[in-house]
Amino acid sequence: MELNELFAYVSYYYENRFGYFPDKKYWETTYLTLWYLNVNNLNDSEILSELNRHDTIQISVSDLSEELWKNSLTQKGKFYFHHELQIISPAPVFSLKAGASCEEDWCVPKIRFTYQDLVNYFWYKISQTEREIWILGHNTDKEINYLLLRFRNSFQDIDPLDYLMFLLDEMIRDENKQHIKGLISVTDYIGNTLETYRNMILEAKAKGFDKPRWPSCF
Repeated sequence: MELNELFAYVSYYYENRFGYFPDKKYWETTYLTLWYLNVNNLNDSEILSELNRHDTIQISVSDLSEELWKNSLTQKGKFYFHHELQIISPAPVFSLKAGASCEEDWCVPKIRFTYQDLVNYFWYKISQTEREIWILGHNTDKEINYLLLRFRNSFQDIDPLDYLMFLLDEMIRDENKQHIKGLISVTDYIGNTLETYRNMILEAKAKGFDKPRWPSCF
């Protein structure tokens, strides 16, 4: 969706709710929130449905309804460090007209990341031979739920989903993973990844990279 189309949604919201356009400080917040929905690939119907849930002078990301995260493994208000749980700004594009690159460094969490997204992430990272060896059947969702609950109960200082994704990466890199018979086997890699993961979080916090980075302008 083009940015001018997003602005049409902003206009729709204020004209229908209030009959006037508010000060810039209010509508810019609403605009940024709609941009967030757009980069998360919500369709027109979903965006309009979300707008119709609100009646305040501005809509911030924190005001979004929990309904948007329904059936998602991600949670509202959470920031994730794994790249698959993020939406990241594209590489800078050089503009002949402007004579410079247009650099917008932003990174925001995904709203939707399902059980199937998690399985697909792993499935498409391994070879055909490895797929034939692996057993990823009807127990996959149960295994994911078990792992998330186990990590939540065992490690109070880390996010279960984020850590599971890092464990999957470790397992994908393992040349001997043909001996593993299910997602549950990621627990064999805890010893190799836990401290590395914790140190990564500490380093990210020290650099201020432990929260969303929003675009500064449009």
